[in-house]
Amino acid sequence: RMAGAGGVVMIQFYKFSSVRSKAYCPRGGAAYYEIEILRLGPYPQFGFCTGAWERVDKHTGNGVGDDAESWGVDGAKQRRWHKGDEAFGAKWSEGDVIGVACEVGVEGGVRVWVSVNGSWAPPNGLVFDHPNRTDVQRLHPALTGSKCDVRVNLGAAAWRHAPPADGAYESFEALARHGV
Repeated sequence: RMAGAGGVVMIQFYKFSSVRSKAYCPRGGAAYYEIEILRLGPYPQFGFCTGAWERVDKHTGNGVGDDAESWGVDGAKQRRWHKGDEAFGAKWSEGDVIGVACEVGVEGGVRVWVSVNGSWAPPNGLVFDHPNRTDVQRLHPALTGSKCDVRVNLGAAAWRHAPPADGAYESFEALARHGV
């Protein structure tokens, strides 16, 4: 279930399910969004997907990062997901604000960063660096959850924390206003 107010969307995940924003970061761009964790369920996988990410209207058991067309971070299990999973990142708690940033084709491929409460320092920071993914034309914010409630800010409201310092990141809201 989704509800919005003031440019921020609240998403309540009851069963294991995924959502994708219509907004996207185009090739050659860099973008940032934030997720405030209101209730942390057992399977949060937050990140990005390509425009080729398959829409499925039935249960598959796959979430953000379980395939080649998406990248996700899970702070409940401290895993990162892209065609499988491996250990990564800080443990998340209710009330945390997770910052997620991407670059698409800026230096060749796909890069994804994650912060917790504004900290980009290890064990957070650069999560994925896939210079060989030159086929990616855009990335959409995408989230998977189960028994999880989050508030997502694509940039319509003020960010609680700054994006990574080493780039010029736009909000997905600003990209949408510019016709992207």
